[in-house]
Amino acid sequence: MKRIQNAALARKWWGNAPRSEGEPIRNTPTAAGTFNISLTAQNGVSLNPTQNFTLTVNQAPAITSANSTTFQVGVAGSFTLTATGSPAPSLTEGGALPGGVTFHGNGNATGTLSGTPAAGTGGTYNITFTAGNGVGSNANQNFTLTVQDFTISASPGSQTISAGHSAVYTISLTSKGGLAGNVSLSCRGGPPTSTCIISPGSVMLNGTASATVTLFASMKVNHGTFTLTFTGTLGSLARSTNVSLTVK
Repeated sequence: MKRIQNAALARKWWGNAPRSEGEPIRNTPTAAGTFNISLTAQNGVSLNPTQNFTLTVNQAPAITSANSTTFQVGVAGSFTLTATGSPAPSLTEGGALPGGVTFHGNGNATGTLSGTPAAGTGGTYNITFTAGNGVGSNANQNFTLTVQDFTISASPGSQTISAGHSAVYTISLTSKGGLAGNVSLSCRGGPPTSTCIISPGSVMLNGTASATVTLFASMKVNHGTFTLTFTGTLGSLARSTNVSLTVK
């Protein structure tokens, strides 16, 4: 007869009943890991021999963390990927990441997606995470990384006016990655003694928004060609665009 001497395993999986010689010890494990147990043979004759025995229960990998996260251009971001399985699975990433963002497998069933997205990388990135440990099939997760940003442009790109007249431009803003918020607008670079008015001075960006710039060049303004810079600021994000103005 054989008896298992590991209270936790015996009660949880097989019970404490002795097993006859040749009778298999089997059940469905409910936990993964390494278990040190003791097997004892007894038949009522002399001493009972004991064998120390190591039972390893493997588990196929699974990714347990969320399948999306959001970063912002110019702002450091971090996301921790987690997985289960035994042995601890390794984690890899497939697909294009925005400049400034990298993925690192930590070797302990976790991985880190981190970095500061570079300018111009706003948008949506569909990537794949894979967890593997040699047990069963690899676990794959389709993952969405959203990088928020906004763009600013102005039209027309150039104008020519006479002193004492006004030039009118239209500023257009477009959100990327679902960015929303109040964008304040400013103007610089006009000729001395000119007046630049932006209406409205700030816009609520939720997809697209626009504003009108009116620059008045007085009769005393210097003649020449000037570069006007229009800037939109939302939190730590600032985006600018240039246009040309010639006063004759």
